[in-house]
Amino acid sequence: MVIQLRLTCILMRFFSVQNHGRTMKSLFIQSIFPFFELYNEIPLKPIESKHKSDPLHVLTSFKEFWSVIFANPLSIWPQIRLWWYNRFPSTTSSPDLQPKFKFNIDAVKIIQIIISLVGIGISIRLMFYLIEQMNPTMKEKRKCRKRAQAIFKAIGLKNIPKLNDYEVCVAVNLVDPQVLNTTWNSIGGLDSIIHEIKYGVLEPLRAKRLLSINSRLLQPPKGVLLYGPPGCGKTLLARAMAHAAHANFLNLQISTLVNMWYGETQKYVEATFSLAEKIQPTIIFIDELDSFLTARSHLDNEATRMMKTQFMALWDGLITNNNNTQIVIVGATNRPGDLDQAILRRLSFKINVPLPNANQRKHILKVLLKDDPVAKALNESDFTQIASKTEGLSGSDLSELCRKAAFACLWSFLEGGDTQASLLLTVDHFTQALHKYMNDKLNLAPLGNTNFFPLG
Repeated sequence: MVIQLRLTCILMRFFSVQNHGRTMKSLFIQSIFPFFELYNEIPLKPIESKHKSDPLHVLTSFKEFWSVIFANPLSIWPQIRLWWYNRFPSTTSSPDLQPKFKFNIDAVKIIQIIISLVGIGISIRLMFYLIEQMNPTMKEKRKCRKRAQAIFKAIGLKNIPKLNDYEVCVAVNLVDPQVLNTTWNSIGGLDSIIHEIKYGVLEPLRAKRLLSINSRLLQPPKGVLLYGPPGCGKTLLARAMAHAAHANFLNLQISTLVNMWYGETQKYVEATFSLAEKIQPTIIFIDELDSFLTARSHLDNEATRMMKTQFMALWDGLITNNNNTQIVIVGATNRPGDLDQAILRRLSFKINVPLPNANQRKHILKVLLKDDPVAKALNESDFTQIASKTEGLSGSDLSELCRKAAFACLWSFLEGGDTQASLLLTVDHFTQALHKYMNDKLNLAPLGNTNFFPLG
C-alpha cells in the first residue's frame, strides 16, 4: 500500500509539472527524496534529440515513461546509473555530460520524520501493552517467570531450551536442591522398601545412561505408586529417590493445572510433560493422587474430565513413543481404591508403605534422635522400651512424639530450678508425652494396614 501511494505521488508530480525542461530523472529523485534539493550543474532545458538513449532526452508521454522503466531500470535511479557508467572508463575525450547531484538536507523535514518514527514506535508499544492487558493471565505468568528464573539459578539449569509461558508457570513447582537434601540414611525403618526402589527404579534409570543397547525391556518404569497410611514416609521416599537419581524434582501442585479460563487447564497439563522432557532426568511427584485422578464417572464436570483424559493421554505417549525419555511419575495416596483403573495401569511399579512394626519404630527413633544433644543419655534398652509402647504410630507420629518429649524434659528442667542439672531425655519423658499425645488425638478410627490391599 505504501509503495502504491509513493508511485501515485511520483506520477502526479510527473504530470503536474509544466516545465518540460526538467528531465524525468531529476523529477524522480525529488519525488522519492522530498527532503533533498536536487541541483543539476548542466542547464535544464529541452534538448532536441532523436535518440531516446540520450541521458538528457526529455520524456514527453506516459507510454514513453513506462517503456524506459521496463527497458532500462537503471535509468530511474540516478546514483545507480552514475555508478554503472563509472564502472567503464571512457574512451573518448568528450566531457562528461552526466549530471552531478548535490544534496541539501532540510533539517525541519528530517525532524518531522524522526518525530513520526518515534510516534509509530510508541504506538506499536502501546498496542502490545493493551493486548497484554486484555490477557487476564499475563500478570500471573510474568510473576511466574521471575520465580522460575530464581529456581533455575538455584538448581543450576542453564542450557535448556526456551520455555513458553505455560512451562514457566509449571516450573515454579521445581524443588530447590537445598531443600531436596533427603537421603536414604535419613529414612528409618524402610530398608526393604528402599532396596526395592533402588533396584526397581534407580538402577534401570542409571543403567539406561550407561548401556549402549536400547532395549525396551530394560526401561525404568514410567510410573511409581506409593500407597499406605498417612505419615509413613511416602513423600520422604520420593524426595530421596530424586536425590539419589540426581534428577530434577517437580512437586506438581494440582492448583497449578486448574484454571478458570476455558482451555488453559489443558495447556498447563501439556506444559507439565513438555517441561519435564526439556529438563530431564525428571521425577514428577503428585501427592494425594486420589484427589486428582479419581475414578471417572458421569458426574464429573467437563473441565475435570478433559484434564484427566489429556493427562493420561500424554502420560501414555510418554510410555510408548519415546524410549529415551528419563521421566518418572511418582504418585502417593492414602486411598488407592479411589484411583481410576487406567491410572493404576500406568503406575506399574506399586509399593506398599505400611505402618512400622516394633523394630522399624526403634530404627525410626534412632534416626530422629541421632546427634541430638538432649538424647545422648538414651541407650539401646531405652529405644526398645519406647518402641514397644508406640504400637500403631507412624513415622510422622513418632517425630511429633519426640518433640513433645523434649518439651516435657524442658518443663521438668525449668520447674526443678536446678541450674546444674542436665537437660537430658529419659523414658519417663516419652511416657508423659505419649499419654498426652494419645489424649490429644481425635477419637476417630485411624487408617491401618487392614484398610489397604496389595495392588498386584
